[in-house]
Parts: sequence; C-alpha cells; structure tokens
Amino acid sequence: MTDPKLPALSQATDDAAMRGVLAAALDHGRTIPLGVWHEVLKHTPGKRCVVEYYIESGNDSEVEPVIGKLYREERGARIFEQLRHLRE
Repeated sequence: MTDPKLPALSQATDDAAMRGVLAAALDHGRTIPLGVWHEVLKHTPGKRCVVEYYIESGNDSEVEPVIGKLYREERGARIFEQLRHLRE
C-alpha cells in the first residue's frame, strides 16, 4: 500500500517490517513477537491512516491488538507533541 504524502505507509503495512518495529517500541521485558499482522481501519489518502496490529506473543497464543496512526509529517509532529503533553 502506498500514498505519496504518507511515505511510511508502505512500511506500516509490511507485517515483517513492523514485527521488528513493534518489538523495539513495545519492549518492556516482553519476548520478541512471534507474528504480527495488520488491518487498515481507515485510510484518508494524503492525510492519515489508522492501522490495527495484532501481535502474537507466544504466551498461550495470546494476541494483543495495538492501534497505530500515520499522519503527514508536519501534522504528525504536532499531534505527537499534543499527545505527549496530555500524557504528562
């Protein structure tokens, strides 16, 4: 899947690539995911994309859902800062 204004979309929809990305981002003493697969929930071309990832951890075949959102570069940076301040 590609979108010229969302260059990371091709990586975000590549399950093999996201296995490594999610393993690094979610590493809190967890094992490396056995598998990752995704479902695009909403894609507004040129603006944003919402992806749900299903992460198989290997603990009794437990699958954990994680939501990811992609935005255009400037908007994404602004939204990230807003969410960071909200969390604080």
